[in-house]
Amino acid sequence: MLNIVQDRCQPLRYGKAECRLCVEACPIDGCLSFENTSIDVKKELCSGCGICTTVCPTGALTLEGLDDAVLLGRLSDGLEKKNLFIGCHLGPGTENRDLPDPFSSESNFVNIPCLAVLKESHLAALILSGVGRIGLDCSRCSSCAFRGAKGVIEKTARYAENLLARAGLAGRIEILETTEVLPAGSKGGFGLFRKDKMKGVRKITHGPEYSRRELFSFLKSKAEALAAERALGRHTEKEKLLENCAVPQRRSILLEALKAADARELGPIKDGEFPIRQIGIGEKCVMCRRCDAFCPTGALKRVQTEGEVSIEFRTALCMGCHQCMEFCPAGAIFYEEEIDLGSLYSDEAKVIMRKQVVNCPGCSKPFIPEIEKDGCPECWKKKRLEDNILSIIFSNPNKGKQTGKEAI
Repeated sequence: MLNIVQDRCQPLRYGKAECRLCVEACPIDGCLSFENTSIDVKKELCSGCGICTTVCPTGALTLEGLDDAVLLGRLSDGLEKKNLFIGCHLGPGTENRDLPDPFSSESNFVNIPCLAVLKESHLAALILSGVGRIGLDCSRCSSCAFRGAKGVIEKTARYAENLLARAGLAGRIEILETTEVLPAGSKGGFGLFRKDKMKGVRKITHGPEYSRRELFSFLKSKAEALAAERALGRHTEKEKLLENCAVPQRRSILLEALKAADARELGPIKDGEFPIRQIGIGEKCVMCRRCDAFCPTGALKRVQTEGEVSIEFRTALCMGCHQCMEFCPAGAIFYEEEIDLGSLYSDEAKVIMRKQVVNCPGCSKPFIPEIEKDGCPECWKKKRLEDNILSIIFSNPNKGKQTGKEAI
């Protein structure tokens, strides 16, 4: 039920990575574990709650048949009323309940496995697409066996609210914990969540189910592939490229929603209020390429041009995973206190460090004089080797030879 994208998992990419967020958040003991720099998933124990997929910042874990893009498609499909009320079907049962306004009469009712599977991008994308309000039913979280789920839900809702507030859409997401529980059999309440066959309540489960929107999208993609094959004589690679894309779906969903809503003016946000970072690099940087090599989404990139080497940072791709700071050997990376959310919309690369490059007069290879003060590393190593050889040859001519007494 749980799939692993190994290229995105930091401990699998680099054995010394300390991230164990999925193991710590999994509510079922023994379901997830790390052994010998590999992650072990006991699928027979997995309940499909999706908590691990939310706490993983790089999108290394996905639910089979219900990844982030599929979940958004099913949540968005068939919305006939302006509000959306979301409950779960993996948690404990419930009596009839009376929902607070405005959710009592003007809402679409949906059940998903666990509310913790929702990402901040799902909530933000739904509001940006025109949903009026979203209600999250957490009234049963206190009696649920999925420990930690409520904390994950609250953080997700807070992230989405912080982003939406910058877009002028504050107060659209509500966590409902104190809905009035009516006696069983009473009238006026809504027999939701455990009575999934009730008219008007949709249940979203794992598996290859197609909503109307997904079905049309599937048919459209197949038609495009067939048209391209006939026109160009080859198959398109679109699905393969999307599958192997380094950017997690949760971020791609958000970027597409911001573009669709034309949310240009988002303004600044404080560090910690959204799963994103504004990276800064100090002068101690030695241009070692580690941040470029270990960034799972390509948010940091080392670029070399004639006369200059620089490090570019794309805010839109940063997932706030802390790996760049953890792997920097010089301790040069830091986080800015304020983040410009407008860069999410623009998706521009910003140069955050640059150093001058010169060509070596001996071998013509480029090097950074500010860092490599002894000159070109290749020539310096070659000269040091030659000096060592000469010192061995000429410093002690008799070295290695036996005298007459020693030979007897």
